[in-house]
Amino acid sequence: SRYATASELAEDLDHWLKGEPILARPVSRFEKTWKWCKRRPLLVGTVVTATLLLLVVSVILIRTRNNAEATRIVQGLLRADTSEIKTIIGELVDYRGWAKDDLREAYEQSPADSNAKLHAALAMLPDDKSVLSTLKERLLTVTPTQFEYLRDLLDDDKDELVDYYWQIAKEGETPATRFQAACALASYDPENDYWENTDFCTFVADHLVGVRP
Repeated sequence: SRYATASELAEDLDHWLKGEPILARPVSRFEKTWKWCKRRPLLVGTVVTATLLLLVVSVILIRTRNNAEATRIVQGLLRADTSEIKTIIGELVDYRGWAKDDLREAYEQSPADSNAKLHAALAMLPDDKSVLSTLKERLLTVTPTQFEYLRDLLDDDKDELVDYYWQIAKEGETPATRFQAACALASYDPENDYWENTDFCTFVADHLVGVRP
């Protein structure tokens, strides 16, 4: 028997009616917590409300901080020298979601031949391949000091560029763009048989000596 006397049974029934622990069945930790909460609804409500409010405030503060940091990095990216872009894009990795709108705005509103548009496009490229058409044209017109950095940043997409650059290298409208395309191909497609073409190699050599001392 669970009870030695009738009085113990009566006492347990009284505990049960009051929602208190009884001897017949030990109360689990969860039940103890639940009953404690039921006896103190106002206190529990206050704690829950405060906890939820704290979580909301924390989320808002994190979003605000991340947005501010993304904006700071994007502004630095737009003003930076092209030689610094790879490093800055690395800093942007953890903030891409927050930087997306700033990058898109800079890309769409900056002049076509500006560094700001070039740098915004480079930062967008990993997530938005639509900017590759802009970048492949810019590689043909950027300054010699920018060329190396832009070429290297486009290396992962070279398979999409090689055919176009061979077309430009062979049939481009100006010697400058033909030469710039050839410089890209020297890195992207150095084993192509067309490098054996005498006329093409002569063109590249003459342009290199005559224009790029």
